[in-house]
Amino acid sequence: MKKVLSEPTVKTEELELQYTYWRDGKFFVGFLNDYPDDPTQGLSLAELEEALAEIHEVAQEEKKHLAAIRKTGKIKVLI
Repeated sequence: MKKVLSEPTVKTEELELQYTYWRDGKFFVGFLNDYPDDPTQGLSLAELEEALAEIHEVAQEEKKHLAAIRKTGKIKVLI
């Protein structure tokens, strides 16, 4: 039986992800806001952004969440 190889998926859409970061010594440290329990780091902001993109890609490929996705909300209160 001949094995059929599937074509690699070409990604054509962009998704904007929010992240939080800070400087810690010589490193930029941060996390995707949807995955705050999974921080990463880079020597530059560009390296940090690449590492954050990899975290999202792994989560999507594995079809599972790295940690519970947290969302923010707003409420109105009387003052």
